[in-house]
Amino acid sequence: MDVANKKDYQILLANTMDDNMKELEYLSIFSEKQVDGLILVGTLMTEKHEEALSNMEVPVIVVGQRLTGVNSVSHDDYNAEYDVTKLLLDKGRRKLVYIGVTARDKAVGESRYRGYCDAVCSAGLQELTGRTATAGFDMESGYEKMKELYGKYGDIDGVIAATDTLAAGAMRYLHEQEVRIPEDIMIVGQGDSMVSKVTNPELTTIKYYYEESGRTAAEMLVNMMEADDVESSKSAPVMEIKLGYELIDRDSTRVK
Repeated sequence: MDVANKKDYQILLANTMDDNMKELEYLSIFSEKQVDGLILVGTLMTEKHEEALSNMEVPVIVVGQRLTGVNSVSHDDYNAEYDVTKLLLDKGRRKLVYIGVTARDKAVGESRYRGYCDAVCSAGLQELTGRTATAGFDMESGYEKMKELYGKYGDIDGVIAATDTLAAGAMRYLHEQEVRIPEDIMIVGQGDSMVSKVTNPELTTIKYYYEESGRTAAEMLVNMMEADDVESSKSAPVMEIKLGYELIDRDSTRVK
């Protein structure tokens, strides 16, 4: 919005609440309303999304996901999860479990799980790739999947959660079992959300540069919209920008 306002563009905002069908509905509406450009903060990118985006008559930028043939600004989900998993391994934790989300989400689901798997395999702990549970995106799901894993494996000493929200749900269950965090079980999340700062103890997590990703996407889109020949800008080579991250080591992984 900051970039658009400075360039005197008006913004139409559609909040789909992670509903795939709503995303497709709004893509159709915006196409009919003849907007000048589109930024989609993507989650589960389906073949229908690819088809709808390819049929748009205006420049398109996808944020948060990488989609073949579409301009995008994404995060380094794979290496972030690799590094945060390695953090626990470096602290001597060898009985990890992983709480992830559906692999249909290529960033949070597929890439982060792959980062976890490669980290444990590099440590010679291939058996840990199967110690996983697939959750939804809410705190209650993190709670339930932690309960499931805790009942299945009695030797857990570390929990890798794909998001801060899932990690917070897992922590709530562990507190109910009177598990000491981090002494008995260390736990990490991703996102550096407000949730990570209000858990007890504060959550070790990955900080992504969400505001920067929005600004970068808006600048890309404005440049494409203001090109002398919009059709030429649409046919130009696809731009894929991947932003970095920061590992925030807090008390959920620090044994005093």
